[in-house]
Amino acid sequence: LQTLAGHRGPITSLDFSEPYGALVSSSGEEASPLVWDLSSGTQVGRLRGHTAGVRALQVEEELCITGSQDATVRLWDLRRVEDWETRLEMKNGEEEEQEPHVRLAASADAAAKDKEEWNPMLRKLEGHTKAVTSLYFDEGCLITGASDKTLRQWDLNTGQCVLTMDILWAASGAEAALHSWEMYTDFVGAVQFWGYALASASGDGAVRMWDMRTGQAHRTLLGHTAPVTCLQFDETHVVSGSLDKSIRV
Repeated sequence: LQTLAGHRGPITSLDFSEPYGALVSSSGEEASPLVWDLSSGTQVGRLRGHTAGVRALQVEEELCITGSQDATVRLWDLRRVEDWETRLEMKNGEEEEQEPHVRLAASADAAAKDKEEWNPMLRKLEGHTKAVTSLYFDEGCLITGASDKTLRQWDLNTGQCVLTMDILWAASGAEAALHSWEMYTDFVGAVQFWGYALASASGDGAVRMWDMRTGQAHRTLLGHTAPVTCLQFDETHVVSGSLDKSIRV
């Protein structure tokens, strides 16, 4: 029905909110995901703030959560994006017409006010030490996975990490094949939770089941011979997909 063009590199993640008609897409090579109006097919603006490519994102109504190679997670209010872009354009135009000394004083005053009142970025979550490669948000709970081989649970009200789960890399069949997938060796390909049960997929070819009440992995599912890039699960089944070209249930 529509073709949306605007990225300069391969698209690595996207999500949309049907009630609000907003689509967010990102490229692993670009630090600012694009926001689209699905009804018109037009680009509304960008989510500006990350300093490296965005590898994971999720949209829930007007909220967007992004995870980046800069090791941060950021929360955005999509309702503010269009107004923010308009203000940026107006401010840039005004600054070009001002004398240099006036421009510096005015921009400092405006920046402080705009940061809280208009900026779509609501919060920055810091704690991971390497690229954030996956995230999952549901009912106020956010779990992120990163190349530092950890999973983190966050309190979105305070921005604090409340639980860190360390992944002990498995000596699985994937180890022999990792030379073929160097860029995927240290990463968490997917995370998803159901109640207190959390599943993670990682670059060592393993799928792990965790108890979020204790932060401990109680089962490791081996079988894939390459990094696991995606998974879905419910109360009875776990389905995983891997770079070994197989799907396992």
